[in-house]
Amino acid sequence: MLISYCATNLPIESHEKQDLLNINDEKEQAYRLLMILNRETQILELKMNIQMKTREDLNQQQREYFFAATDKNHTGRTGWQYSTDRD
Repeated sequence: MLISYCATNLPIESHEKQDLLNINDEKEQAYRLLMILNRETQILELKMNIQMKTREDLNQQQREYFFAATDKNHTGRTGWQYSTDRD
């Protein structure tokens, strides 16, 4: 009964739910549910990693843009540019 409840509430295609519910052997049904849950967990982890990487990339781009704009603004005011290059 717990497997049936889980199957009906999973965010998966309806045909996959139906296939799971049609399995008569409880062990096989539980194993198949475990495989589906594992797959869905991996998908969610991948989505989270992509979102985190995207957020980090955007933050880095925003920092670079801010520092470039700030540097350009300071250079225009003072007429000189600070350089880290050493001759």
